[in-house]
Amino acid sequence: MIVIEYCEEGLPVSDFNYKDWLNLVKNTRVDHCFKVSTSLPIQLIRLAIVKGEISRDDIIFKYFENTFQANQYGAIANWPLGFCDREIGICEEIIRCAFKKKTNKEIDVIDVTGLTKKGAESVVKSMMHNYSRKD
Repeated sequence: MIVIEYCEEGLPVSDFNYKDWLNLVKNTRVDHCFKVSTSLPIQLIRLAIVKGEISRDDIIFKYFENTFQANQYGAIANWPLGFCDREIGICEEIIRCAFKKKTNKEIDVIDVTGLTKKGAESVVKSMMHNYSRKD
């Protein structure tokens, strides 16, 4: 079993060394714990699971006392609060600030749950079009 522990003292896997790190994980044949402090390796493992490069059954994620696995689609049910969510929070804040800068209005979180994939894509495209329009 391979444990991917997301923790402060973990290795910072970056855009510059992620391929080497992912190959190391893929070639690990014994029980091992990889400690990481950035969200990139978590997303890489999820992608490798979806692509069939790594079996979901071989990977356990750990965050503090929580242990969990991704399904065959790379999704993690019951995503723990604080687990790799800082980057997403920053992206949301960029969208909110850009909207405010462009329209001089505040927006809350955009809820696209319940929309079809096409409907959600339409909302995002519309927002991006509004941000990119020239005044």
